[in-house]
Amino acid sequence: MTFVDVDGTEAETHFTVVHRAWRSRGLSIAVKAASVLVLAAEGVTRFRTGGSADNTAILRANDAVGYVRDEEWVTLAQDAR
Repeated sequence: MTFVDVDGTEAETHFTVVHRAWRSRGLSIAVKAASVLVLAAEGVTRFRTGGSADNTAILRANDAVGYVRDEEWVTLAQDAR
């Protein structure tokens, strides 16, 4: 499943998930790519998405679909001392 907000010709994917039993089979790539194809056919011209640096699978899926990283989040966390 992928959840996308569309505003005119812009779309932002908030998340893409695949059931644990079906992971590592390329489904997240297929779901993201299908969403881009359908939305592009409906006139969307700008697509944005994200992904945690800890989630290498979704980062690989984003790369495979053709997303280009143009910014990165910076996270501040309290030291666990």
